[in-house]
Amino acid sequence: MKRKLLLLLMCAALLLTSCAQQPATDDRPAMYIEPAQLTVQEELIKSIASQGRNCNIYDFQLGKEQLGITVSVYRLENKQWQLYTGGSQLHLPAQEGKGRFALNFGPLTEGILTSMLDEKNNVMTLRQAPTDILYDVTGLNVTTSQLSALAEVSYGEEIPLMLQFISSQLPEDNSNAVITIQPEELAALGHEHVFFVTAVFSPMSSNHE
Repeated sequence: MKRKLLLLLMCAALLLTSCAQQPATDDRPAMYIEPAQLTVQEELIKSIASQGRNCNIYDFQLGKEQLGITVSVYRLENKQWQLYTGGSQLHLPAQEGKGRFALNFGPLTEGILTSMLDEKNNVMTLRQAPTDILYDVTGLNVTTSQLSALAEVSYGEEIPLMLQFISSQLPEDNSNAVITIQPEELAALGHEHVFFVTAVFSPMSSNHE
């Protein structure tokens, strides 16, 4: 519990870092998400905090509307993606459409934590997890592939962020390609558990407070 709290506090500190983002160009779309480019000191803070867990940090450039983010975790079942946990929308504070958020996680059987700062630099978090841990993954290997480059954002469309194998096998390290493999192909690999994490950005309703 203390380790999870430390990780959350450290990620909040990293979220305070200003995001050096560029205007749209011929090779950079107007709305996008990309892994945050951390300084050496920030990477050190992250490594200290991430013992046994992970903290993935993303920068984004979107429109200037009131926006929300929906992070969902899917599990591969019967060659199809089935929603495991998630689907709740969280207000996404942004200055001129720019911002940063973090995903905190271990084995995705335990769910995922989305964290960010509001306009007053207060930490906002949304923990999405099953009521009971459904699968015992003791002794299994956990390997996570993740978004490694800029991705264009369209409101309402799911953006693949991570793919996680929890398996007695040792999957090959193919981080860039594996995140786009179809579920039928993943099922054929024979891993015990495969999880897929996506994010959806969308304008929030006008009555949001």
